[in-house]
Amino acid sequence: MWLGDGDGSAAHVSGARAAWACDVGAGGTAGGGVGAVGVECLEHPPATALVRASDTLALGVMRALHERGLRPGVDVAITGYDDSPTAALVSPGLTTLRQPIDEVGRHLIQAVDHLMAGDPRDLQHVLLEPELIVRGSSLP
Repeated sequence: MWLGDGDGSAAHVSGARAAWACDVGAGGTAGGGVGAVGVECLEHPPATALVRASDTLALGVMRALHERGLRPGVDVAITGYDDSPTAALVSPGLTTLRQPIDEVGRHLIQAVDHLMAGDPRDLQHVLLEPELIVRGSSLP
């Protein structure tokens, strides 16, 4: 089995790692393609949990689960990223990671202020912690 990120790079996964890894790529849009993204993980052997790079992709996987008669949060746990408004409106609600956008904006403005003042040495690399928002798409 190959695990890739959609940009052409990939690593071969075998043995025990193959049980938790599958090649889902990075493609997919809100149109017809998003339901297929992650479907490979629902086949043989079926995954018990999937984490997608965005709520949009996670919602597509939830749709694909419904089409297969599987229940998000019961048969397969689904987690997205971004805490989009839709994540709280679907049933079951989508578990997601919320980015601290306000804090990102503050750090960005500080960095631009420092650059405009001609003082780039004050620029810092900052790692901001997302918040896990648990909803019904996660297994109990």
